[in-house]
Amino acid sequence: TICGVAASAVTVVSDTQVTATTGAFNGSVPSTCDVIVTKGAQGSVVYANGNVYDIPVVPPERISYPTGCGDAYRAGLIYGITRGLDWPTTARIASLIGAIKIAHHGTQNHRFTLEELSNRFESTFGYRF
Repeated sequence: TICGVAASAVTVVSDTQVTATTGAFNGSVPSTCDVIVTKGAQGSVVYANGNVYDIPVVPPERISYPTGCGDAYRAGLIYGITRGLDWPTTARIASLIGAIKIAHHGTQNHRFTLEELSNRFESTFGYRF
């Protein structure tokens, strides 16, 4: 099943992981979990509560070092989930943090304040979270 661990409420996978494990993904998600499929430079898709949300990639300031971008994306998901934000906002935060990460060399050399993140989010997506 695409939901991974049976008890997991949220599963995050890359499109290449989906293809490698299931051969193809038709977007069918059991009602017992939400699924986020990351697609690298093509953004991500959230399947949740019977809805599908296409999340755009945030253009990075530059492309420096992609290692760690998936972890940065997941950090954004955790931020949004733990604050009860809706899925589109949560995944957009994740996309933005991934863009911030890829612009910096190394896996943990990116730094920002919540205010900086909020301001960049608003300038990118047109609303505040």
